[in-house]
Amino acid sequence: MTEIQTDKGATAALAATKSEVATPPKGTLAAMLLASKTSIEAALPRGISADRFVRIVQTELRRTPKLAQTSPASFLGAVLTSAQLGLEVGPALGQSYLIPYRNHGVDETQLIIGFRGWLALIHRGGQIASIDAREVHENDMFDYQYGDESYLKHKPAKGDRGPVTDYYCVAKTKNGGRIFEVMSRAEVEKHRDRYAKKVNGEIKGPWATHFDEMALKTVFKKIYKWLPATTEQQMAASVDEGIILRGSIDEEPEVTYIDVDPDTGEVLGDD
Repeated sequence: MTEIQTDKGATAALAATKSEVATPPKGTLAAMLLASKTSIEAALPRGISADRFVRIVQTELRRTPKLAQTSPASFLGAVLTSAQLGLEVGPALGQSYLIPYRNHGVDETQLIIGFRGWLALIHRGGQIASIDAREVHENDMFDYQYGDESYLKHKPAKGDRGPVTDYYCVAKTKNGGRIFEVMSRAEVEKHRDRYAKKVNGEIKGPWATHFDEMALKTVFKKIYKWLPATTEQQMAASVDEGIILRGSIDEEPEVTYIDVDPDTGEVLGDD
């Protein structure tokens, strides 16, 4: 039998790391997160583990150090609201993202609901028969028309499909209705440049790491206003891409939106 050698130094380091995660320094957002576990558990829909949710948020704090520097009210507001919507934060599932943002001289947490988060909310609501959102490539066969005789036809090319040129989303309601919207890549990029976070002119956040999913979300949001919506979905629409201030789920979210210069990424009106 082969004896497994234990690296005592590595074991000690791992134990220290676990200890730091379990008992973060007082006064930090990590400590506040643990202290708010009961509130988070109350906010989460049945069947979602509070322990898992808190661990994932802890991972986000370690993965994005600037997040730990944001205001406690905005951080807790984003975390509680994402929990209340039953959306897991971070890039693993892409349901929601916690984004640190310098807003009028204050570092705050912005909550962005990802396209997969919207799909989860739509599926949970049970009022939409199906949602189909896709990228269109240059070599695909693609044609559409709005109006009384509207149609959308998309046949992906075999082999090399070429670069992405368009995005579309089709929703079918349970009563047989059908709604679709199409956006060119140029239109999506214009939207991104208007709303995405930038640091020294460089795009950050999910628009930098998950462009296609954010593009699909953007075209989906164009048809969302025509769809039947649950109370939960209405709440999601009211907080998406906002700074949310709330100390508990019993408080109504106080939401403000960041208005940025499309060229510099600076917050407009920021002194």
